[in-house]
Amino acid sequence: MRKKNVISGIGFLVAAVFVIIGSTGVLGDIEVWKLLLSFLLVMQFVKSLFKLQWGPMLFCPAILAILYDEALGIENLTPWPVLGAALLGSIGFSMIFGRTHKYTDENGEKHWNFEGGEGVKMIDQEESDYRFVCDVTFGSFSKYIKCQKLQEVVVDNSFGQTSIYFDEAVLDGGRADVTVDNSFGCTKLFIPSDWDVKFKVVDEFCGKLKNFKNDGIMNYVNEDSNKLFISIDTSFGDVEVHYI
Repeated sequence: MRKKNVISGIGFLVAAVFVIIGSTGVLGDIEVWKLLLSFLLVMQFVKSLFKLQWGPMLFCPAILAILYDEALGIENLTPWPVLGAALLGSIGFSMIFGRTHKYTDENGEKHWNFEGGEGVKMIDQEESDYRFVCDVTFGSFSKYIKCQKLQEVVVDNSFGQTSIYFDEAVLDGGRADVTVDNSFGCTKLFIPSDWDVKFKVVDEFCGKLKNFKNDGIMNYVNEDSNKLFISIDTSFGDVEVHYI
C-alpha cells in the first residue's frame, strides 16, 4: 500500500471519529463541520508544503482564519483582507522561489524537480515529438498537441484556465501518460472519442474530475484503441474531460 494512501486513509478515519464524537455532544458548542473542514485544510496545507504549491499553502491558512476569526479576534481582517493577502503572497512567492514540477526520467520513474523563481510566467510551454509540458499561471491557454510520437503530457494550471486538445497527436506505441496538477482554476482535456482513457485520481480537494463520457458522442473503444493514462491532482478547481 502506498504511503500517501495510508496517510489519506488515516485522515478519513480521524474525520469519522470527529463525526461520532460531535454527535454525542461531548465537544459542546464546537461545530463538527468546522472541525472537519479545518482538518481537511490542514491536510491540504501539508500536501502543498511538500510540493511548494504556493496558492494552496497560503489560501488554506486564510480560510482557517476566516473560520475562526471571532475566536482569534481578527474580524476586521476577514474575509477579503486575508484572501487578498493570500493571493498577493502566492504571486510573490512564485516570483521569488518558483515552483516544483513533476517529470519522468529515462527509466519511467516520476520525480519532483525544484525550479528557482524567474518571475511569474503566465504561460510557459515545452514541446517535442515525445513530450508536451505547459505551466499556466493567472492566464488562459489553449493548445492543440501535434506531437508525432507522444509519450507524456504534463499540465500544471494555477489560477488559470487551460484547454488541451489531443485529436492531432500521434501516440508512441498507441499509449501515453498525462499528469494534471490543477489548483484554483480549471483544466479541460479534449480527447478523441475512440481512445481508451484510464483515470487515476491522486487527490481531489474542493474540486473534482468531471468526465463528460456521455455528452452526445458515442465512444467506440476496442483493444486496438489508443490508450491514455491520466493522473489527476486538483484542489480548489475542476478537471474536465470532454470527448470529440
